Amino acid sequence: VVAVMGAVTMLACGGAQPATTPQAAVIAFAQALDAHDYERAYRLMSRDYQRRVSLEQFRRMVEENPTE
Repeated sequence: VVAVMGAVTMLACGGAQPATTPQAAVIAFAQALDAHDYERAYRLMSRDYQRRVSLEQFRRMVEENPTE
């Protein structure tokens, strides 16, 4: 839940693949995580987030905290 809420904030800041609504962004992010498609979920994050967190760091964080 915390990770998804953080993602909402990051997605609202302008990810690489903008969604048409905040709800669509959250759904796309959740679907990518459910499919274990961490690269797609990462691409939905803002450019600022991607500058601070590498894909590998993001993948590790998600895999180490599957219930968040």
